[in-house]
Amino acid sequence: MIRIEFPTRRRQVARTNSSRSTAQHDSGRVYLRSLGSDAASFYEAFDSFCRGEDIYGPFWDHILGHWKMSLAVPERVLFLTYDQISEQPNHYVKKIAEFLGCPFSAVEEDEEVVNGVVKMCSFNHLSQLEVNKSGVTKLGHENRFFFRRGEIGDSMNLLTSEMINKMDQIAQEKFSPYGLKM
Repeated sequence: MIRIEFPTRRRQVARTNSSRSTAQHDSGRVYLRSLGSDAASFYEAFDSFCRGEDIYGPFWDHILGHWKMSLAVPERVLFLTYDQISEQPNHYVKKIAEFLGCPFSAVEEDEEVVNGVVKMCSFNHLSQLEVNKSGVTKLGHENRFFFRRGEIGDSMNLLTSEMINKMDQIAQEKFSPYGLKM
């Protein structure tokens, strides 16, 4: 989530991963901390995530809150998914810049500044930065654990088909009444 403060108004760009990606990330983080103790920790963390028990609060409510705000005040909250941005990165970089009141100029577009921003913010570039390969968070977690493949659908390599079905069912139940599809 990115929060940009402006002198007279606040705007927010809410970017979210799919529930599958978030669950595998959060469950994986717990699993990594528990290596050497109990391999069932990954499954326990996954079940906790599905029940809405997460250190950051219930994922489902968090995403739904941003979605509802983007519908109520679209001039102040831009809601995007990782999938959308991945499929059309140049389009969404321009859209974010316009939303924040800092559109790219014709000269910048001619000089392919948008492509440069997309490249610098790409998963491949960010995952190769030394700080992300060797750094540690304030809580002592290695930064490299925050980067997986950065591919849409990678959850199939980390979650069982039963887990994926459970995530899809919960997402459908929680989000579809509000018109949100993830």
